[in-house]
Amino acid sequence: MRERISRTLRTPQTEPLIIRMPSGIFRRFANLEGQPGLQVDRISPRSLLRERLGCAIPLWLTDAMAVALLAVESSAEALRVLPTGDAVDRLLGQLDSRLAGAPDLATMLRVLCALAPDVREILTQAEIRERLKERFTNLGLVRADEVLGLFFDASHDPDAVCLVLARACIRDRLEALSLRDDLSPATALPPRLCSQALARQLPTLPIMEEDAAPFPVYLYHLLVLAERRTHKGGMPVERLADYVLQDWPGLIDALQMLFEQNPAIASEPLILALRQLNNEMAHDLAVRLREYLDHKHCDPLPLNAAVKDVLRWSERYFHYARGAFDRLDEPDDRICQDFARWVVREQHRIIQSDYDWRQVARTVEELLASDHVVILCVIDALSAIHLDLMELELRQCLVDQATPVIKPLFAPLPTITEVGKIGVLTGNEPVNQVTDYEKALLERFGAYVEADSLQIVRSWKEFRQSLRPATRLLVCLDNRVDDDLHQCTDYRHHRERVRTVGKQTAELIAQWQIDAARYHKQSAILITADHGATKISRLATPLPGTQAVERRLLRIETAPETESKDFAYVISRATGYLIPYSRVAFGSTATLLHGGLTPEEVLIPFILILPGNQGAVFGLQLTSVETHCPAATQGWYVRLSLSNTNRETFFNLKVVAKTPFIGESPVIARLEPHAKNQEIVFNLRSNIEQQGRTQVSFDLRYTNGRSEGYHRISFSLDLDLAGHLMERTEAANEFDDSFDL
Repeated sequence: MRERISRTLRTPQTEPLIIRMPSGIFRRFANLEGQPGLQVDRISPRSLLRERLGCAIPLWLTDAMAVALLAVESSAEALRVLPTGDAVDRLLGQLDSRLAGAPDLATMLRVLCALAPDVREILTQAEIRERLKERFTNLGLVRADEVLGLFFDASHDPDAVCLVLARACIRDRLEALSLRDDLSPATALPPRLCSQALARQLPTLPIMEEDAAPFPVYLYHLLVLAERRTHKGGMPVERLADYVLQDWPGLIDALQMLFEQNPAIASEPLILALRQLNNEMAHDLAVRLREYLDHKHCDPLPLNAAVKDVLRWSERYFHYARGAFDRLDEPDDRICQDFARWVVREQHRIIQSDYDWRQVARTVEELLASDHVVILCVIDALSAIHLDLMELELRQCLVDQATPVIKPLFAPLPTITEVGKIGVLTGNEPVNQVTDYEKALLERFGAYVEADSLQIVRSWKEFRQSLRPATRLLVCLDNRVDDDLHQCTDYRHHRERVRTVGKQTAELIAQWQIDAARYHKQSAILITADHGATKISRLATPLPGTQAVERRLLRIETAPETESKDFAYVISRATGYLIPYSRVAFGSTATLLHGGLTPEEVLIPFILILPGNQGAVFGLQLTSVETHCPAATQGWYVRLSLSNTNRETFFNLKVVAKTPFIGESPVIARLEPHAKNQEIVFNLRSNIEQQGRTQVSFDLRYTNGRSEGYHRISFSLDLDLAGHLMERTEAANEFDDSFDL
């Protein structure tokens, strides 16, 4: 230091060298005082602090304290916050600007814990402690002396006081919850580190999960016990919101697990508690709880509903029914009866729609006629209530290879395998069907398939190796879901089984697509079922003269003389059946059943997978009404058809031609789920001469109501563009001009 000072004095610099040091150290350099170019200013830290604060300072404030305060960089901000305060308030503001205004108790505690060690001595002064006590009291903390004592207790590091208080607060909350809800965890709580009265006055202080041990584990055990108490009304589920004590990932995981096991824990207070956390996982869980509550109720089906209206209603019903089954409950019997009576009464409307089970065989025939290799998977007992699982697995596995078109169909009645499976495969009426699958399929699709090009596979293990070069129609009969029904007592476990089957089926489809491409063939894969399944808990006694079938319906030899208000009479294969409108069983209710008229038994999936169909990702399909496009004054008139085969509503749809073509359709404000053949007519133009069969590309732009901005899908259509008889191009005119003399 001495050498640096001497060098600066010998060689003057453009910027002065300024050195601050205590007077005791300056004595070592006293012999330099008086040399040319050296200026010594003796500064009093107290005087400088007094000048900065703009007021007299207490006598007890030493030079060392003043130096420590002057090192704090928040004085200017503090003075703006409290320009007219007394010396004590200004000193607190000098320590930290937030102490001047004291916005809330949690902030006060965090600021005091974060103070630098060299300024903490100031807090020991009586005036400062008294003012802090006053601040704490104004914020509702009666036991301010105890809090201040923690900062100067030799057993606590001042930096850790907030941690001690946070742990004390959590311990008090856990103890209070245990007493309120009469819960007895297997482990005891650690001893208190502050009085119970202080802990109850403390706000929630954030603390990391790892710093709070062992309280997080204790909380999770307590939460599990509390959830059990909510069963059968032992405790209101709204109380579970009080267990959201901290923003801990482990706590969100525990709530997630409990919700998956028992969705009935959802409540408005719990949703609010999760939304208040700064945690994306918590917000996602809140969305799931909100969705569950929104679908906890289902309106009855209108008596005069159209087929499409019923399918839209079924989406809401399935959300509601899944929630009921997850709660170990059942859907409302009156709602199911309304649907059952509608299905029986409106069979003629169902048959005339595109959502009848006969649509499967029609689609297979169309695909065979277009020279596709068709793979038809019939998954026994796969209800449309599981379409969400199947769709999820298919979309995850088939992002690049293929995309599904998904919709529900009405199954044959009654919903039993011996009627439904061969009916769905062939599209024949149950009264006309045969039991020989190969013979029935050859009779139905004989125009396209012969015995050597038809394969029927009944074993899941053989599915992967089943596609052969000569195959035109591969039928895979998967009975794993149906076999599971006779063993499964819990609908949630049944859903997990379906999820597994869906994942394995998606992997198979990806492989089938690759195999078909290896054989240089276009493949089409269709997944459907013969019937669904449900969980029934109410027993009924079979009617005299009847025999129970599948524990869900009754076989009767002769038709009843009068129409029953409780049963639907259905004939299949020269056999009569009485199907109850209600949710009742004629035998054991321990496992899942099928054969009735509930939506989850009657509605089956229709999943069509064609490679490279981008529109099918969202269920939107753009096709040409007529491939021939007549010439217009400019360009051509184009007639296209837009269909929505998905269960989603789309908005603000517009078809726009891609370069080198020009033209766009009028905006379609709304396209409802399952809407078909929305005709679009517009003028297509091009600045380059076009004629004849030409591939024209279009963008379909739309919004889906869930996110901002437009989405787009590309389609390519083969159109026959008519020639313009009177059209004269610039080149033609130049050719004619060359003959002018």
